Amino acid sequence: MALCKQLTRDTNGDGKPDEWGAYIDFWDTRLYPWLWQNGADIMNAERTRCTLDSPAAIEALTFVRDLRHRHGVCPPTTAGERNEGLNMFMQERVAMFMTGPWDVQTLLQKPTLQWDVAPLPARKRAATLLGTENYAIAAASKHPQEAWELYKFLLSAHSQEYMAQKLDKMPSRKSVAEGPYLAAPAKYNRRVFVDALSYAQAVPNIPEWDEVAHYLKDAFDRIWVGTQPVDQGLRQATREVNEALAKARRSASS
Repeated sequence: MALCKQLTRDTNGDGKPDEWGAYIDFWDTRLYPWLWQNGADIMNAERTRCTLDSPAAIEALTFVRDLRHRHGVCPPTTAGERNEGLNMFMQERVAMFMTGPWDVQTLLQKPTLQWDVAPLPARKRAATLLGTENYAIAAASKHPQEAWELYKFLLSAHSQEYMAQKLDKMPSRKSVAEGPYLAAPAKYNRRVFVDALSYAQAVPNIPEWDEVAHYLKDAFDRIWVGTQPVDQGLRQATREVNEALAKARRSASS
């Protein structure tokens, strides 16, 4: 927090910050690590009910919201522009933003930009989001064997090492990530990305997610713009999600 305050500046003297210490993505998956690091979660372990009304969840998102509304160390942002943080970072208007290996290629396109990577803040435990790339072969494919050979090639150690070397792409094979990827010279600390795999989490995966996710999005939007308190917004969203889940599951079992 102290560093964020030091890096938030009014450079043109108009009484308003135009450079900020951090950029906050206040939407679904970018908020999950803030919940996890404080011991909260979106769903219970059985994934039968939403648990965003827990004291730990309210505390975590209150902290994040306060970065904007209480401390003023991050700019107002919207969920509609998903590359806003990256763009503002490259314009040197924000000092820190949450990202992953997928943005490295873009960051390297500006040689004058001095940057590095660090783990996300952690209160009770380290946490980050586990992102994936999914390959599939259609059941109706006319060339399933050829597709399988392609995937075997793309996921081979040789191809993974080549993509890491030429594209700065983090390997999905553990042996390559912990071997050639870390051993090769890089302009940033790749170890942070590799170490994060040991504590990264996947998002909740339930069949009804598309039917209930909008309740969370609406609550997050209200909280971020300041029209609803954190505790009230999370309790309302939790109630709406659990009611919708119960209805959907009753319908599916009837």
